[in-house]
Amino acid sequence: MSRSSNFEDFHKSLAKVGETGTVKKLVPGLPANIEMRVKSGSMEGVVTYAGYVTTASGDLVCFSIICNNFDGTASSLKQQLSKLLLKIGTL
Repeated sequence: MSRSSNFEDFHKSLAKVGETGTVKKLVPGLPANIEMRVKSGSMEGVVTYAGYVTTASGDLVCFSIICNNFDGTASSLKQQLSKLLLKIGTL
């Protein structure tokens, strides 16, 4: 997708972590030099995030995370996924 002539419009259509949508507070303390654009989804027993991270080193990383039938609460899972996304951003 990143090589598509439509990528820029598609990328901008995704919510920007720290600024917009349901992912506004997804990664608290996200450094200014890391940009995350994410689509989130959930339903009972399922939490998903997919999108792109422009890392601190300037690389574009595509990711998709799907958690299904997990132990614990959705809130605690989202906290762990937040840490994982931050790790991806610092690559």
